[in-house]
Amino acid sequence: MGLISQRSMPTLNQRVQGSSRCAPTIVIASLFSVLRRTNLNSLDQLGGQLGVLFSFRAYRWRFRRARDRDADNAHRGSNGCRAPIGYHQANSMIALFTDFGLHGPYTGQMKAVLYRLAPAVPAIDLFADAPVGNPKASAYLLATYAQWFPAGTVFLSVVDPGVGGTRPPIILEADGRWYVGPGNGLFELVQRRATTTRSWDIDWTPERLSASFHGRDLFAPVAAMLARGESPPGRPRKDDSHRRTDWPDDLCEIAYVDHFGNAMTGLRALTLQNDAKLVATGRIVEHARTFSDRPLGTPFWYDNSNGLVEIAVNQGRADRELGLTIGVPIEIIH
Repeated sequence: MGLISQRSMPTLNQRVQGSSRCAPTIVIASLFSVLRRTNLNSLDQLGGQLGVLFSFRAYRWRFRRARDRDADNAHRGSNGCRAPIGYHQANSMIALFTDFGLHGPYTGQMKAVLYRLAPAVPAIDLFADAPVGNPKASAYLLATYAQWFPAGTVFLSVVDPGVGGTRPPIILEADGRWYVGPGNGLFELVQRRATTTRSWDIDWTPERLSASFHGRDLFAPVAAMLARGESPPGRPRKDDSHRRTDWPDDLCEIAYVDHFGNAMTGLRALTLQNDAKLVATGRIVEHARTFSDRPLGTPFWYDNSNGLVEIAVNQGRADRELGLTIGVPIEIIH
């Protein structure tokens, strides 16, 4: 109908996009090149086509400008000054460890804060279903799984039944890894097993701090600051109120039940001999190297892929068949 064809439009767009400055002479030359291969019946049709083209380019320019402005703001430190070039740590990533669950908005809201403040740093979900409201069981999981991450990783850790109360918000550095979260014992096993540690109270406060969601309003922004290479926004801790020195080195309880019904304990497998037997809910469980070493439907314990003692059933669910839930005690028989 005399309009610029879809075949012609990409050619025009490519030529215009090919110029970093969009010089008028290049735009005009591109237009005449297209017009030679099209049949426009009126100047109105030409004007309509150009209006669509340049409206799109203006929208794209505004979008890129806003994106670049947000990225520039995200690179500025908590004091408002732009971080120096090269601030980003080569091994930096943010690992989320929470009891928020696999559904609902909470993890998404925290990750939105991380993306806004540290868009260049990857954020991954380590645990979204840590033991609910149970920093003790969670502490043994965090200490075990954190070992798989390189120095520079920031663990945004929120298992915080006392949110908004008297428990301190803290930062812990242990063997080069960073931990941000509540000082309620969640970092006890990390700190106990580390070679070198330092800890800070978080003094920084956001403009808006809800009483019930410090994960989003306080801990996520601080995690982003650390991931950007900023100094901890606080002062060194002068007391050990965040410690739980009465907790055992290894937890002889079920600490986590996974999607398959396998029950992890807080007990490191290296502390047991292979001939050791476990008693769980009155059932005696023997060791096996892996699932296929036992007949179908047989329960056993094994050294799981992360070094914890785990109770499973070959092609079955240990949680259902043995009645295992978080907190169930485990007895060791040598």
